[in-house]
Amino acid sequence: MKTTVIHTLQKDEHEEIRISLLEDKNKHYVDVRLFSKIGNKYVPSKEGLTLGIEHLSELSAGVQGVRDEILRLHKKATKLYPYDGSCKNYKR
Repeated sequence: MKTTVIHTLQKDEHEEIRISLLEDKNKHYVDVRLFSKIGNKYVPSKEGLTLGIEHLSELSAGVQGVRDEILRLHKKATKLYPYDGSCKNYKR
């Protein structure tokens, strides 16, 4: 299985969330997974979500819907969630 990490979010000093593209037997998946630090290495946990890429548009729409609702409820939420649209960890 080939894994390409697209983005990493540091949850705290012991955990991070990785968004990855997986390829297995010519099928592609989106994986959002919690990794825990053990020693000096992060290891994947069972906590996460793996979806076929055919569900990516729905997942993206759902995440955008959550963000839109936060912005609607908290007009100053852009200061709390200043995401600029970049994926700094993704190397093309």
